[in-house]
Amino acid sequence: MENKSQSSYSFIKTIMPAIVLMVLNVFISYVVVFFGICLKIRNYTKADGDWFEYIMTAAQQVSTEEYINLVFIVYAVSGLIIFGLWYYLAFVKKNGNKIQVKESFKKLTTKPVAFIVGVVMFAPALNVLCSILVSILGTVFPSWMESYVALTQSAGIDGNISIPMVIYLMVLAPVLEELVFRGLVLKYARQGVGFWTAIILQAILFAGVHGNPLQSIFTFVMGLLIGYLVLKSDTMIMGIIVHTAFNVSSLFVGNIIDSATKTPAIFGTMLFTSMVLVYLGFNLISKNILVPVKEESIGDDK
Repeated sequence: MENKSQSSYSFIKTIMPAIVLMVLNVFISYVVVFFGICLKIRNYTKADGDWFEYIMTAAQQVSTEEYINLVFIVYAVSGLIIFGLWYYLAFVKKNGNKIQVKESFKKLTTKPVAFIVGVVMFAPALNVLCSILVSILGTVFPSWMESYVALTQSAGIDGNISIPMVIYLMVLAPVLEELVFRGLVLKYARQGVGFWTAIILQAILFAGVHGNPLQSIFTFVMGLLIGYLVLKSDTMIMGIIVHTAFNVSSLFVGNIIDSATKTPAIFGTMLFTSMVLVYLGFNLISKNILVPVKEESIGDDK
């Protein structure tokens, strides 16, 4: 009975950061929109016409890309503060440790050049494979693609990306998501389950918070691979670097995919090359980790 209670508590601790992240996202969205509307209607007079229509017009104005960008930035900064403090209290201060960024970088690899080459090969190639997967699944499930396109359009990342969105995608989002999923979730999961179960669990939660089915599928795969690298290297810095490289590569991968799909031969070559680069890059990264953590089994992995 006691073991069952401990397992339940461990599971709740594991999923709680993901739940808090989703709640924070919704909360910040409503707060920014609310204050945006308040700013728009603060100078309302009877000469402006019907009060309700005036509010509706203001609500449409705060649904622009400018306000959406603000939502993302405020959400990310708030999340970094909340989850950064959470991580510090749960795994740094509690264990009597210090934040040692230099030592974390040293854990990454025995061969810095091989590591950099591996990341440069792995991240863009994985992005290409994910884009191809999205295209294929979007053809099979048109409603998924419509939802995905609507999401990218509303976020302003379907064409010329604004500077605030670039900052969010290339800096804030990778750090925040790694802090939550390969930091808090993965560490909590490892307290109760084995190496592979922990990786799968955090990947499921990572995929789940993205909501859209197409995004959820490729973020699940991404979560598995990054989760493995983070656990093997025993440093969250690994996840931040690979995740950032993946997001940065998304700036030019879309154009490559569009060009390649025009010719079956080029598309086939690109698909095969990407698969090879993902395999080689992943191996270069994982095989040169300074002190690889053993994949010992605990909990239900025994």
